[in-house]
Amino acid sequence: MIDTQTTKPQDYTDPLFNGELLTLQEAATLLKVTRKTLYAWKRAGKIRTVKIAGSLVRIPRADLANLITA
Repeated sequence: MIDTQTTKPQDYTDPLFNGELLTLQEAATLLKVTRKTLYAWKRAGKIRTVKIAGSLVRIPRADLANLITA
């Protein structure tokens, strides 16, 4: 199960990030879903987000791969 908590910026060294964080729009485009769907998946615990500044969030690319292969 993926950690459903929003990850803090200092956690960028987490090996799951693999150095690449995607915007919600980029992730939505890759998965061919809407941003609204991504927010629903976040609330349901299917993906996690990284808060980078204020209310800006990103999604680790590795989490998308886990979602696709699950």
